[in-house]
Amino acid sequence: MRTSALALLALLAFAALLAPVRATEDVDEVDDEDSSDFADRAFLIVRRVVADKRPIQGKTTTVTVELYNAGSTSALEVKAVESKWPEPFFSVSGDLSASYESIPAGATVRFTYQVNPQEAGPYQHPPTQVSYQAVEDDEDSVKSTSSAYLYFVTSTLVDEWKFKALELGSKLTGGNINTVNGWKWSVFAVAAALIAYYGHQSYLSVQDASKTKRRQRALEELQAMDSKSK
Repeated sequence: MRTSALALLALLAFAALLAPVRATEDVDEVDDEDSSDFADRAFLIVRRVVADKRPIQGKTTTVTVELYNAGSTSALEVKAVESKWPEPFFSVSGDLSASYESIPAGATVRFTYQVNPQEAGPYQHPPTQVSYQAVEDDEDSVKSTSSAYLYFVTSTLVDEWKFKALELGSKLTGGNINTVNGWKWSVFAVAAALIAYYGHQSYLSVQDASKTKRRQRALEELQAMDSKSK
């Protein structure tokens, strides 16, 4: 009886050791299958770049649309369409769309166009829309993606001069003063210090003049007393 119980316990322990191994193998097989299925696809990433960090009103700048294939196969029948810019706030030249028969894995393609902002201020441009065939042998594997919104802030020429002056001031002060308010307070502090300094100098000058007059008066009184004694 005792022997049968020990044998049963040994079988249960052996089964418990085998179970985790088998479960781990099943999970690994599923993960490999899923990852290989995902790896055999194209995956496009879209982004836009403006040539000028601070676009200026009335000055033309260039917008570049980049399409990068982060997948493992070529993206086929790629079509990219840029959103229209609102008129008359922007004047646009160049093509706002592009087509590519194939974008290989790991490759980047670009197309550009020019924008001339007519008014100053912030503007959010809608995303670029892109469609493509993700699997080479599957015409039904059409995917769509898009870029992020493009935050476009147009400055005036006066604003640009102000920015350049602030950048120069920031370099001269080691980055301690880099805002308009910072410069205002700095000018106020310097002016207050100069007023205090020259005010103190004026006070000292008046004090010295007063002492000189008192000494002169005392000397005159002594000379007068000497004249009377003689």
